[in-house]
Amino acid sequence: MLFGAKASHDKKKRKEQERRIRYSNFIQAIEKGDDNIANVKKFHHSTFVVSSWNCQTSPPIYFAASKGYTEIVKYLLDRGHSPVTANQFGYRPLCVAAARGNLKIVALLLSKYSNFQKEYYISNEVDRDTPLHFAALGNHLDVVMYLIENGVSVNKTNYSMESALHIAARKGHEEIVKYLCSNGADINLEDKNGKTPLFVAADNLSDNVKDLLRGVDYSLLHKMGR
Repeated sequence: MLFGAKASHDKKKRKEQERRIRYSNFIQAIEKGDDNIANVKKFHHSTFVVSSWNCQTSPPIYFAASKGYTEIVKYLLDRGHSPVTANQFGYRPLCVAAARGNLKIVALLLSKYSNFQKEYYISNEVDRDTPLHFAALGNHLDVVMYLIENGVSVNKTNYSMESALHIAARKGHEEIVKYLCSNGADINLEDKNGKTPLFVAADNLSDNVKDLLRGVDYSLLHKMGR
């Protein structure tokens, strides 16, 4: 009986070693990019699917999204890898794709989001920045437009109570400010320091953005004493 138990233990140990080797080959295949997708498919296994909301390492789909590997992201999504899985630092694939301005990957990932996930799993775990914050920060207008057109809240705030409009105003990204304002962005929304986007633009000497925001709502001039 002891022999049978040992044989069973050894078999499990061998299987786990084989799995680790295969997983290592799988990750190495991903690292080589879309041109190596045949090997990604070859080494993929159902046990590699990360479908939870969080991960202790960098999940395969996050790594692929961060590198801009469109075909690999599509393959992983089709195999059940969750688009909302955050890496060990709390960052989500959709946020890193938005930060990179990769519209194709943003579209692929967002297409797998349910309405519930768009509400509760759209932000990073760390700072609560949304993909819209990152797209606004990077001045990626096409990504900003796509996110809003596909149900991402224009006024969702991060831990600093900043909306995407605050970010765009601070950076002086005029076209994004225009688009956000024309799509329901709240210009009176105050961050944790009580600053509206117009205050933020003034602090950062973004004169063109100040003029844009003033054109949206002249009532804020009174608050500023100007």
